[in-house]
Amino acid sequence: MIFSRSADVVKKQCREAARYVRRARTSVYLAMVVFVAGVAAGLLFPSRFDMLLDSLRIIAEGFKGRGGGATVIMIFLRNFSAVTFSLLSGALLGIVPVTAAGINGVLVGVVISYGVKTGLLAVLGRLLPHGIFELPAIFLSWGMGIWLGAWPFRRDTDETFCERLRGALRVLFLFIVPLLMIAAVIEGLSIAALATH
Repeated sequence: MIFSRSADVVKKQCREAARYVRRARTSVYLAMVVFVAGVAAGLLFPSRFDMLLDSLRIIAEGFKGRGGGATVIMIFLRNFSAVTFSLLSGALLGIVPVTAAGINGVLVGVVISYGVKTGLLAVLGRLLPHGIFELPAIFLSWGMGIWLGAWPFRRDTDETFCERLRGALRVLFLFIVPLLMIAAVIEGLSIAALATH
């Protein structure tokens, strides 16, 4: 009986979160477009963005010598802090999530561009398994951040900023966090497996 009630509460909360995602869908699409434009820029002009690879190497160095469990936790915490910051800082007219979408898109484009020289399938093979879960989570966080920042231009003048913030946080904890957890497990275990070879 208690389990049934808990399940009903979760379903209700998920339906509410899904409603907010639908309301913010234009902002989510915008984040995806900016990301794709960044990917295109990274593919076309990889040498101009070499400095981004340095930050990626620094992050990769932090995972060396760590076990699978520690790596999973580190990846999740890093991603969680990044998406939370993008979502909440989106209140500043959505500038931060839009910028994050562009920079991350460029980084992915550069990685793929250089990966072509060493075997594109190998690069995609490393990105896709966790990317299937991580990318939707990131797109949602960027989109919800942009939507939060668009509050001054809302159509419903009765909607308060706090209401929109509660909706964004509901999406964060009910949809984004579970996706990040799955992605972190897949990525962390794959990194640990590669380190043992």
